[in-house]
Amino acid sequence: MDKFIRELTHDDELFEKQWPNTFDQLRKLYNEYEEKNIDMSSVKVEILDALIDYVFAESSNHSEPIYVKFAFIDNVVKTLTDDPLPPLDEMVRILRRILDTNKLFNKWYLACIEVLHYKLRIFERLSSTKSSDLIKSIFQSLEKHSFSNEQTDSATQEKWREFLSREMFSALLMDTNELNLEETMLVMRPVYQQLFRYAARTSHQSRIWSEVVSTLARRLPTVFDKYPNSSDARIDLVECVKAPISNDYIVLLVKSYRRNVQLFKMNSSEIPIVIEKLLLINEIDRAHDFLYQIIIEHFDSATDIIDPLISMLMRTCPMVNMDHQNELCKRVISSLVHKLDDSKCNKKLAPLFFDFILVILDLHVMEAPKCASRLLKKPEFYPWKELAPKFKDLVRSCVAYDTFEIKTYFSDLDALEDILELVANRAKANAPIFRATHDEALEAIYRWSAASTDNTSTKIWCGHVYKMGEQLLQLIDQKQVTADICSRLIKALERRVIGNEDGDGSEASDRRMSSFFTQLAIQVGTYIEVLKNLPNEVHGQLTSFILAALKRPHQNESGQASFEHIIATVVWFKIAPYLNNAADVRLYEPCLKQLRSLACDEEETTFFDWLTTFWSITGMKIPDVAADHVEEFLSDLIDRKQIHMMALLPTLYSKRPDPYHARLDELIDGMFSGDISYVSSLGHLFWTITKEHPELITEEQVNHIFASLKDYNGTSHELHLIFQGLGLVANAQPHLFRNHQDVLLRFILEQQNLSAYTCLQHYLVASTIVDGEKRANEALTLLIDLLKRDSGIANDIRKQIFYACQSIGIINKQALETKKTDFEAFNSQPECRTLLDFINGNKMSEENQAAICRNREEIAQMEKRVVKTEKNVNMVTKVVQRQELKMLKYQLEQQRSDAEFTDLSTSSETNPSTNDVAIAWIDRIDSSLDTIVLELQAVTNLSARVDSVDTRLNDVTEQVQIQAKEIERIDLKTLSYVPAEWGRQVSKLLNQRTDNDWRLLGKRFGYSTSELRHWALQSDPSMSLINEWFVTHKTDEATYGLVKMLDEIGRQDVAKIIREAVAEAGELIPDDMPFEIKRLPPIFLSYQWGCQKAVTTLKTHLEEAGYSCWMDIGQMGGGDKLFSKIDAGIRGAKVVICCINSAYSQSDNCLREVHLSVSTGKQIIPLQMEKQTWPPEGALGPIMSEYLFIRFYDRKSNSDNYWPADRFTELLGQIRYHVAPDPDMISERYKDWFVPRVDNLIFLQPTS
Repeated sequence: MDKFIRELTHDDELFEKQWPNTFDQLRKLYNEYEEKNIDMSSVKVEILDALIDYVFAESSNHSEPIYVKFAFIDNVVKTLTDDPLPPLDEMVRILRRILDTNKLFNKWYLACIEVLHYKLRIFERLSSTKSSDLIKSIFQSLEKHSFSNEQTDSATQEKWREFLSREMFSALLMDTNELNLEETMLVMRPVYQQLFRYAARTSHQSRIWSEVVSTLARRLPTVFDKYPNSSDARIDLVECVKAPISNDYIVLLVKSYRRNVQLFKMNSSEIPIVIEKLLLINEIDRAHDFLYQIIIEHFDSATDIIDPLISMLMRTCPMVNMDHQNELCKRVISSLVHKLDDSKCNKKLAPLFFDFILVILDLHVMEAPKCASRLLKKPEFYPWKELAPKFKDLVRSCVAYDTFEIKTYFSDLDALEDILELVANRAKANAPIFRATHDEALEAIYRWSAASTDNTSTKIWCGHVYKMGEQLLQLIDQKQVTADICSRLIKALERRVIGNEDGDGSEASDRRMSSFFTQLAIQVGTYIEVLKNLPNEVHGQLTSFILAALKRPHQNESGQASFEHIIATVVWFKIAPYLNNAADVRLYEPCLKQLRSLACDEEETTFFDWLTTFWSITGMKIPDVAADHVEEFLSDLIDRKQIHMMALLPTLYSKRPDPYHARLDELIDGMFSGDISYVSSLGHLFWTITKEHPELITEEQVNHIFASLKDYNGTSHELHLIFQGLGLVANAQPHLFRNHQDVLLRFILEQQNLSAYTCLQHYLVASTIVDGEKRANEALTLLIDLLKRDSGIANDIRKQIFYACQSIGIINKQALETKKTDFEAFNSQPECRTLLDFINGNKMSEENQAAICRNREEIAQMEKRVVKTEKNVNMVTKVVQRQELKMLKYQLEQQRSDAEFTDLSTSSETNPSTNDVAIAWIDRIDSSLDTIVLELQAVTNLSARVDSVDTRLNDVTEQVQIQAKEIERIDLKTLSYVPAEWGRQVSKLLNQRTDNDWRLLGKRFGYSTSELRHWALQSDPSMSLINEWFVTHKTDEATYGLVKMLDEIGRQDVAKIIREAVAEAGELIPDDMPFEIKRLPPIFLSYQWGCQKAVTTLKTHLEEAGYSCWMDIGQMGGGDKLFSKIDAGIRGAKVVICCINSAYSQSDNCLREVHLSVSTGKQIIPLQMEKQTWPPEGALGPIMSEYLFIRFYDRKSNSDNYWPADRFTELLGQIRYHVAPDPDMISERYKDWFVPRVDNLIFLQPTS
């Protein structure tokens, strides 16, 4: 039969014609074999070999046999399916004969193989354990063929793909094909690995092998998870990166390494090599797979790989094709950087990381800055100081990105700004970084700002460049800044202002450009501060820059400040503090002239702030230059109601008083024509003038002021300095106040205004000196009536009334003695008892005797001045009147003599005797003129003497005021506020030790344990307690609260004594008062609502430091209730802390609090809560100019506190000077803050 098969024709037409006979003959021959009962197994092998020989012979003649021949093959093999089957090894040998042929890739050979598979079930029979070699041999035969897509048509490819991926190899679990069983695959893992290795490497050119790879991967995805021979793993790592690359091969390897950490550990040193080879052939995605799915997945298991991996990337990145470098950063470097940033790495690797960052940036692609920024931000990792020299390269690498053209506002290159910002922040704590970055940063700034010496271009760079520039400005070492650097940057600003009209950049670039140059202007201002003394050339450039900016619009279309206005403002406000001589100041005269023109002529009122800032600083340092502009300042104040120069005008008065005097009428006429700030400001100027020359004030001016006061409906706090000035005038010219007593009394009685009373007191004492006993009686009667008022007089005014009575008594004691009975009604007041001792001639304490002696001396000096001034004024008036009459007479005679002289001249020509008459007439006129000149000289001399007397009288007045304050200070220390009628008796009872003695009373009042402990050490503790209570409360409230609290603690016996004493004095204690009975905090916080959060935080810290604070937190309502609470809080406080922001001086409530604090003599500590000029503008300026402020803001800090730590310590020190802290309140944070630290003591500091 085998011979018959080999002899069959290969001619298709003939074979088809003979097929019926051929079919019968094949059956006959096969039956004969069976009948002979020979070894059919061998026969079948021979038949199959013959069939394969025919197939091979057929394949050489035809590309594809006819259908009948396929049927022929099928029937022959089908005949052989009966048992016994051919031996398995023979069947595999026959299969391999087909597989080993060179031209296997066709349908004819595939049909033969399929028949062997389907009919003889060759792959199912490979289950024998001895079949491993057979399977291996089959795979080896298969591996001889590439099945390349170009070798045959698509139909043939599809049939082969279908057979190999679904029949020979199948992913179906129910498949009985031994080749697809997982057990077989696991036993023969190396064989399958080799097959997969070949299939994967060939898959890039063969859809058939690609599908086989997919089938095998699905059937046994763990094929590369283990290697019986460890060297095979390295083989795969080497083979997988050989060109051409098989994605399937790499993907399967990657997945195996990802699943098997041990596999990764064994071959971790090879992975960087694989990645390197992939990168060099531009297989970025495959490199990413190895990095992300293997290294990063097992990062914690093999941290030793970091060093070789980064070293490899540093070596390889520059060699990667430039077209793929951006993808390299995006896919590979970015993944690694994120993992490194999130992982805890050995700090020894920090220098390597930094070098890696430099390599990344040097790639010069869009994605690089993000990667570099992320890695550089790794916290608490880098030794910044040691790395300082390398920052020069870092800055240079960042700056190199200025060649990128980016049109959008945001881009990936914004990460460059983050890098440089981080460098700037680290440089603040590591000065060597500044030294390393200075040159590179400065050179870049020169280029981008057009500040280079040979650069006249005004190019607008892209937005990311200007963003970098803002940070590079921070990297310029201020210690290396010179006047030349400052000069070049100023020129750049001016060039930018001049060239800004072009607008040749995009909107995004323009915005970033404006921001950059604004920061540049800020830095120029900083350099001005650092350099301090600038040469004239630089001042000239600053002038030119400011003038250029002022010529540009200061607002844009939307009404916001223009770019030019902003940068000029930033620089202008830095200039004034560093002008050290008149020559420097005068260089800015053109700017000042332009600013005044803008402010006044064009009504750009914001420029008044520019003028204010400049003159408020330079005017104080170099007043001679500012004095040349006094007329302008006064014009702004009086004509334009601009109070911006009020802090300076009083200072300049002594330099050039004449312009002030020339506009004195206008100043007084307009004093009440503005708001509170304006009234207070003009009042300050009025007080300044009257302090030096009260004699200049006329009766008409005084009448006008009082007429305005009569109609004034505002609060009286802003009138403080006006009343002070009027008091000075009253001291010198009391006769001008005779008709205005009622107005002063209204302010005293209705508003309890201490300043108004002081003015009245000056008038009463001075008029007593002038008018004698009659006026003394009137004055005393008036003062006693004030004391008797049912509405009550404030304690501050009450004290001054007794002092005024004593002063009048020194002038005219007889008049004072007649009022003795009236004063005895007020014997409970300590000041009144001192006055009665003076009247009775009783022996007084040394302090009181010394005070009275000083008062006598002051009154004597005052008496001389007032009397002499009165006499001198009368004398001057008489002389002037006499000279006016003489001059009038002279003018009349001159008019009459003009005609006579004409007649004489005419007649002299005809009658010479008339010449003698003319000469006699002229002599008479000369004599009269000489007399007039002498008398006028006398008047002038007298005026000079009057001025001298006035000056001395001013000195006396100042001494009187000083002594009065000293007496008041001594009184506060030595006198008790507790009424004498019951004080001693009550304190005696409460000092007796009981459960409800003075200690319980103090606790109920709210005093701390430490305060009670302090009073317990006093000789009379209960008197100290009650005195403190009365000092911090109004008398009526203090009395009511004391009696109420005594009743509550069961001391009705003591309360009864007080009630009886009060009733005996003709007064009653009300049953109820709207008054909270408790001690008031020693600290009052005055603030404007804009900084409430900061003040609330401050309150918390002060209380932790031992100081109870009072502040309005908006829970008390408004109106009179609020004002009464605030009034009580201020009066009860020892220290008032004014938290001043820009809105503080504009707040009526804040002004009211300040005036009340000043009037009641409280210690004031101003805090600057934000950057602002000092003293503040407006009505607050004159008052705050006398105080030293604490800068209490810190923009650089990120803490919850709003202030630098050393400033809070300074504040505590100032408070401690006036008030001791309560130890019971001090928290752990501020424990022992008031104890000096030994290492801070001056004498322990090193001397060198």
